[in-house]
Amino acid sequence: MLFPPTISAFSTPTTLDTFANVENLKAVYYIGDVNGWNSIDIGVGNDAVLNANIFFMDDIALTASSVEGVFGAKSRAEIPAYFRGLPVRIIGNVNYDASSSEASFKMANNVTEVVIPDTVTELIEYAFYGYSKLRSVRIGSGLKKISKSAFMGTGLLDLALPDGLVGIGASAFRQCSDLQNVFIPKSVTYIGTLAFSECISLSSIRYEGSEEEWNNIEKEANWAGSNVPTILFNQGG
Repeated sequence: MLFPPTISAFSTPTTLDTFANVENLKAVYYIGDVNGWNSIDIGVGNDAVLNANIFFMDDIALTASSVEGVFGAKSRAEIPAYFRGLPVRIIGNVNYDASSSEASFKMANNVTEVVIPDTVTELIEYAFYGYSKLRSVRIGSGLKKISKSAFMGTGLLDLALPDGLVGIGASAFRQCSDLQNVFIPKSVTYIGTLAFSECISLSSIRYEGSEEEWNNIEKEANWAGSNVPTILFNQGG
């Protein structure tokens, strides 16, 4: 159960035991700190809430049951490296499949910048799909895989992929029509079909390695769609 920071009481003059008949409540997520939580008028008969595990969050939720727009009006979304004491390894998108059991972050549609921590190793399918106002993403050094359509349809302008990244999935950056600058490290061994298709502002891609190393990358047919950008190789490669 998720409570917003605006809540001030669990009771009303006519209803004191709002959660009296709630059973098996294991966890309560409160968007705020312990001081904010302690200021809430719990009322009487609400032992279910008091006996649950309380988790305090700073505008971020990590469950498929999280509430729409947890980031509120913030334009910058910095995903935490740890949640509930555990490292965040995989990022998914419940906006795409509400029935998904994948752990996911909910972001408001106005987010323009995302920071992904070093702990994250994989962005699953459709992770940031359709966030058209997303202009910038800072990716941590731990990322190994960007899955299908992870950034499809976003408004990214520049993209610097981290050293250590291995795979770029099909349609990963498809329809990123404002994308102008891309850097691909030589750790990449696979680029899926249509990964950079319909990126109409992308005329060239900087590649860390040599032309020979680029040619050794497994690239699916039409990885860049109909307009293949110029590849700029490392001058020392």
